[in-house]
Amino acid sequence: MNNLLSKENSNLVSLHENNNYPIYFIIAQPRGASTLFQQLITSNLHIGYISNFLAKFYQAPAFGIELEKDIINKDYKSNYISSYGNTKGINEPHEWGWFWKEQLNLKDNEHYCKKQNFDNLKTNLNFIVNTKKLPLIIDNVYAMANILKFKDNFKNIRIINLTRDLYFICNSIINARISRYDNINHFYGHIPNNISVIQKIKNPIEQIVFQVKSIQDEIDLITTEFKNAQLTIDYEEIYNNSFEVVQKFKDFVKNSDSIELKEKEKHLPKLNYRNSSNLINNKYKDELDYFYKKYFGKRND
Repeated sequence: MNNLLSKENSNLVSLHENNNYPIYFIIAQPRGASTLFQQLITSNLHIGYISNFLAKFYQAPAFGIELEKDIINKDYKSNYISSYGNTKGINEPHEWGWFWKEQLNLKDNEHYCKKQNFDNLKTNLNFIVNTKKLPLIIDNVYAMANILKFKDNFKNIRIINLTRDLYFICNSIINARISRYDNINHFYGHIPNNISVIQKIKNPIEQIVFQVKSIQDEIDLITTEFKNAQLTIDYEEIYNNSFEVVQKFKDFVKNSDSIELKEKEKHLPKLNYRNSSNLINNKYKDELDYFYKKYFGKRND
């Protein structure tokens, strides 16, 4: 279906050279609560996002967005359920990996594109925001990996820098390797640009810590480039007062883009605390402590 519609899609989106509404890209570590954040924002504010329904039309979003109008519930409330970034239900947000891999010409496990022309990416995203007549929020690892390459193609894009204690990011990746693959040696999460160096590390815990350090170095470069166009939100803020986070994001949109997002009826998640010492994998704790100190220095417990 996508192949059949893709040519006509290109014709439909080609006139959208400019985005009349801003696009907000989520920048986060793996296991950094980006899916939860997107569910929180889209449940409480009227803002554009990529739904599980629209995501199916990854080569023809112009068609998907027209069909979506009669299917998606504009007052949707998230079920706040996700598994490794995957959500269930046509209204729930999607990371849209198919679209980004297609647009960036990424093959297999590639995360970093070699292309220089992003006109097709620009017109497709502009068509979405201009049709929805709303700002758009995007959570995608391939977008994050390449944002510094394509950012100058867009008139107004911002970043949401989601932070979480990096020690617990490392611990969560340890647990994800085991729970998802039943194998501590199976790579999980964002593949940094220096993956060839990471793969040479034999100890899986050191590999994880160095992976997180490498991703953080890339995030720091992104936040430096967007220093005047970013909002930082920490996991602790989401856990302690999620509605305050909604208001913080709403104020950021208003102050940076003079757009007053309409609020929905309040719908907040019931959260388990993910930075708890009870979740530290005791089997690997000593190694995690050692390698974390090696790459990040002493923790402030």
